Amino acid sequence: MLKLIVLFLATMLIVANCSNGLSDYADRPQLKDDTIVQNLARYASEQIAAAQNLVLDHIKITRVQTRVIAGIDYKIDFNAQTSKGKLMSCQTLISVQPDLSTKIIEGRCDPQKRNQDL
Repeated sequence: MLKLIVLFLATMLIVANCSNGLSDYADRPQLKDDTIVQNLARYASEQIAAAQNLVLDHIKITRVQTRVIAGIDYKIDFNAQTSKGKLMSCQTLISVQPDLSTKIIEGRCDPQKRNQDL
């Protein structure tokens, strides 16, 4: 557990040093394939799907932004497909605190206006 906390704090320092400012979100395209971000997107998609009465599959992260404020806030945009084949464009804001607790601040999925690859 101590190793996870140290790793998390080290990640926060790295993100803070790369950030334009502590209150600004910074694009992080390198995090699209990051396991933690993928798990956060999967978690958010499950919560959004339950709230919107959907079943979402084939999640593809399209954009990641972060900011450091008493933890790390992640803005994650992703595309998903419903069980009926409808393409959805989803956005979520997730807060990960230093104690590794996770909270979805907001999240929603809307039908895509045009077809995009998943």
